[in-house]
Amino acid sequence: MKKLTLIFGVMALIALPALAADGIVGKNGETAPLSDIPAQPSDGSRDYTVFYNTGGALDTPATTAGSDTGWAAYFMATWVNDTGEDILLVEFGWPCNGEGGQKHWYYWLSETLPGSVATAHASGMYTIADPVYSSPPTVYSYVDVEAANLVVPAGARIYWGYELPTPGLGGQITANGVVTWGWYEGAWDPDDAWGRTMLLQLKGRSLIISTENSTLGQVKNLFR
Repeated sequence: MKKLTLIFGVMALIALPALAADGIVGKNGETAPLSDIPAQPSDGSRDYTVFYNTGGALDTPATTAGSDTGWAAYFMATWVNDTGEDILLVEFGWPCNGEGGQKHWYYWLSETLPGSVATAHASGMYTIADPVYSSPPTVYSYVDVEAANLVVPAGARIYWGYELPTPGLGGQITANGVVTWGWYEGAWDPDDAWGRTMLLQLKGRSLIISTENSTLGQVKNLFR
């Protein structure tokens, strides 16, 4: 029995693509250094490798909000992928509240400030986590965007944003040097001019899979 197990083990190794001394070699000859491949979390949750919030820290709490007459109906932020790897976006988030059940999120892969939400390269719906109005909003609404396959190439810039449940009443902080925008009177108006930064958040993961806890099938799929 032990001999049979050994034989099957050897056959499985033969079926694998070559492992370079310093990493895994892909189908195009590229090598992914083992030291650069993030390990899968032990709790089985998603292997996020990118966390970004315009407020600085993940889930930065809002300290203020606009008004329904003095601020925009859509908020937007930007992020540059400086990780050196292609990143798949998996989650957006922002603090907001109000009735309406669901509203829209938007995404652009663009080096320049985009046009209206009608020009978005991708969009979908998110569920408002807190239907009870309060100012500032204290609860983040999160949206799973992994199925949208929003891949941000290394070095590329994206813009992403959302439709507010109540115009103007999304989470904000005092301007911190990060520029965000609100769609106001037919254009994207920069919020720093008004002493504010809108809170928008994203999470993503590298497209290089982990070999530390991968199954044989996962490693094989990397080379197809």
